[in-house]
Amino acid sequence: MNTNHDERTLAALAHASILLNLFTGVGGLPVAAGLYLWGRGRSPYLAQQAAQALFHQVRLLAFSLGIGLIAPLLSGGVTAWCLSPLAAVLWIGGMAAALRAGRACLQGRDFRYRWLGGK
Repeated sequence: MNTNHDERTLAALAHASILLNLFTGVGGLPVAAGLYLWGRGRSPYLAQQAAQALFHQVRLLAFSLGIGLIAPLLSGGVTAWCLSPLAAVLWIGGMAAALRAGRACLQGRDFRYRWLGGK
């Protein structure tokens, strides 16, 4: 797909917006959603990459909330203690994937997350 520098930069920003979640909890979601809405009529590449970034963040948030809600219900503190590292690994892996996606966008390559249309 032929893209210009601005499209690639904004697509990388959509993926990197996941880092805002470290400080705000969900701050990356409106950035990715805004870039998707803005790019939808202008750039198919930007819209597709921003949609990937948005749904990746939603998926991580849903898994984390699921772990956070289920852990206390399952035999109290021991299960919560065991599942907390799982949530941390999930977020670290998710952020690493998002940064890898941003790098791919800056290089002009298409990126798709696993389970969201990727291989």
